[in-house]
Amino acid sequence: MTLQLSQGEILQTSQKASRAAGLPHGLDLDAAANATWLEACGLDGLEILAAEIAGQERFRVGSISCCRVGPSLLELGSDCRSGVVLAPPAVDLVLLGREVTVPTCRALPFFVAEAARRAPAGRPVEVAWTSPAGACRVVCAGNAVNRRPGPGSRLTASVSLRLAEPAETPGNAPLRPRSGSLTVDPLIWNRIAGVADRNLVVASQRSRSGAGAEVDDSA
Repeated sequence: MTLQLSQGEILQTSQKASRAAGLPHGLDLDAAANATWLEACGLDGLEILAAEIAGQERFRVGSISCCRVGPSLLELGSDCRSGVVLAPPAVDLVLLGREVTVPTCRALPFFVAEAARRAPAGRPVEVAWTSPAGACRVVCAGNAVNRRPGPGSRLTASVSLRLAEPAETPGNAPLRPRSGSLTVDPLIWNRIAGVADRNLVVASQRSRSGAGAEVDDSA
């Protein structure tokens, strides 16, 4: 059994779930956009997001540290070593011309989604990691990736990001998100929707009496 959902519904519900799981404003939307992008590419974004939420129970982002480990190489760290949290600041720094490494990180495909969504065409970003399952290197730009991410996507590994050569911009047949509704696993979706429901206010006499504008329009 499968569910057919619009990408808008996937985005909105994923954002609510991310917020309920403790991600602050901005990061919740990044997480939802990246999960939706991965789903649209057939890369199990919702499953990865659900696993990260379940593993954290509640994201404790804290402060994100950044230290220089080379002339142009920066290392990012956080109490939460997840691509859901660290992909946005990593791509921020790469697009400013820095090389970035994130040690022992999970949810690696979220770095791919973030880079693909944000790197402009002609200014590609390389995302690479090495895990016990093997090495992976993909080039992202213009909402596309030059190939499907390889081994280790679900494992913990060190990931590195840098600007690639313009000639490496994904070509005519890259991996791109498809448009339209998406088929999702109902078990995974129920996990996401169940967390999103934490944002709902339980109906009560007080909540019903407070609904609506606090302005008397008849005045």
